[in-house]
Amino acid sequence: MNAALPVLACGSMGLTDGQVTLILALLAGWLIALVLATANLVLLFVLKTSIRFKAINGGVFIFYVLSAGLMYYAAGHINDLPAYFNQVGETLALTIPLLVIGHFIFLVWKWRVIRRNARQQAPPQTI
Repeated sequence: MNAALPVLACGSMGLTDGQVTLILALLAGWLIALVLATANLVLLFVLKTSIRFKAINGGVFIFYVLSAGLMYYAAGHINDLPAYFNQVGETLALTIPLLVIGHFIFLVWKWRVIRRNARQQAPPQTI
């Protein structure tokens, strides 16, 4: 028996090394997404952009926060939900971290574009 297998509180549950790796990768993705979601919120407030840009990206932020909330709610009410929600939940569990990471990459790219444009428009400094 591998020492890394008893990851869960109730033991290994017969999980293979590959399954444990997938579970840990999914948890790591969610942890990274949580940190980057906080960074996305900070970037939305710090960026000097139009109200329209902030509203659209704030809507994207609210979308993935509500999607994660829907998954949390569904986990507690799994018996009351239709059977197709299992596939929806699996899809959300994989796509929400990717959406958050992609949104972070976009906001950092936009921040760099704004910084570059501000530097080009600044008058040259004389000594």
